Amino acid sequence: MSIRCVGLRAAVVALSVFGFTGSALAQTASPEPPAQSPPQGGGFVPPPSDLPGQNPLDLAPINIGTLQLSAGGIGGFERKAGGGSSDLAAGLDVVEVEFLGLSLKAATFKAAFQPSLETGILSGSLVQLDEMMFGKHYPDKPICPGFPTILCDQDSGYWGLGTTILSFASDLGARRTGLRIVEGDFVGSVTPAFGKDWKRYRFLPRAGASLDWFNKRASGDAGVVGRAMLGFDASFTIGPVYVQPSFRWRPSTGNFVHDYTLEPRLEIFAKTAWAAWHDRDALRFGVEVGFTHASEPDNAFGADLVAKAQNTLYAKVVVAPTIFTFGPP
Repeated sequence: MSIRCVGLRAAVVALSVFGFTGSALAQTASPEPPAQSPPQGGGFVPPPSDLPGQNPLDLAPINIGTLQLSAGGIGGFERKAGGGSSDLAAGLDVVEVEFLGLSLKAATFKAAFQPSLETGILSGSLVQLDEMMFGKHYPDKPICPGFPTILCDQDSGYWGLGTTILSFASDLGARRTGLRIVEGDFVGSVTPAFGKDWKRYRFLPRAGASLDWFNKRASGDAGVVGRAMLGFDASFTIGPVYVQPSFRWRPSTGNFVHDYTLEPRLEIFAKTAWAAWHDRDALRFGVEVGFTHASEPDNAFGADLVAKAQNTLYAKVVVAPTIFTFGPP
């Protein structure tokens, strides 16, 4: 049995921790290809394996051990925030999975150093499921999740779910730690998530809610803040370059008008390969730019924030080499 096959099976087992047991998969994906019976009106119905763009490993990889190395700058607009600083960071994403209709990171950690602000930031998350889209299983199953080894109808996948579980950000200088206990999102898509063009372009409006906890606020007490969320993620390509804008509006459930954050982001990057475990491991490099307006900085959560600043701007160059890649980089 090949190393690639063994690795893929191991990744599937690991992913089942997030709520998909073997029995559920067995009910969702039939082990036998569907009968090649003519549809109403004549013609030939191909099995899923013959549908164009339906082999997940032809489109996206499973990355094990991705280093996140970045250098740039960050600053708060207000004088009380202390100005700006260079921003040097290193991190590790233990598992990163991208399939048609699925984007997941698990066990991430990053440490950043901002010398002019005399602080460091530690951040990470247990699970970050950006989206798991749902479609139809070819030809007769009503629900088909975006998941390794499951092939869904290429004309389906217009809705899905996302979640973040146990994400944290700790400002060592301010001695302030925030914990996003959980976030749940409903995700839409204007194009079918299981079509062959999903990798090249997509637009995903989303709505959800989160629950944040802070160990220290201006009042001196710990506290919990509930937030709603509206926003979008998008992706398109210009030649070999991926452009991914996103936006989040996060109003407090206790005060929509006076306690909210606005979070526009932009990532521009390219993908290639390098020789790590073998000669085709993923390597990504590009730039990230982001801005956060926090009407109440005391209640704002995030790793790219300047303490006490209502307005934070950052820009960084990112290089992300992967140690082991299953599938193409």
